[in-house]
Amino acid sequence: MQKFGTTSHLMQSRFVGRELEFEEIKGHLAESINGHGRLVFITGEAGIGKTRLITELKEYANTQNVLSLMGQCLYHENADPYLPFIDAFGDFIIDRHSAANPKNKDNPTSEDFFSMGLVGIS
Repeated sequence: MQKFGTTSHLMQSRFVGRELEFEEIKGHLAESINGHGRLVFITGEAGIGKTRLITELKEYANTQNVLSLMGQCLYHENADPYLPFIDAFGDFIIDRHSAANPKNKDNPTSEDFFSMGLVGIS
């Protein structure tokens, strides 16, 4: 059994100072698993541990058989407002498309699926 909050596959340092937040967000994940959807925003200044918190949550979610996708949003003037969604869904959609069409020799990119911004995903 992996102990969360101590080690990570990506980061081998101890996870400290965010135990309460981690427990709270795990509670939201549990509610989602039970059919009560949640939307949680992790915000804050650079360097306070947002990425580490999410990385630990993703590892925990994997043990609960929860698919987790992550998109990042960096501020750039005139940036596409859907960039975090394109980032999160892009590789997942491409992998699903490739698995469903193994004989297709084309290599689609996320732009092929999102050429006009975020589109409906079923």
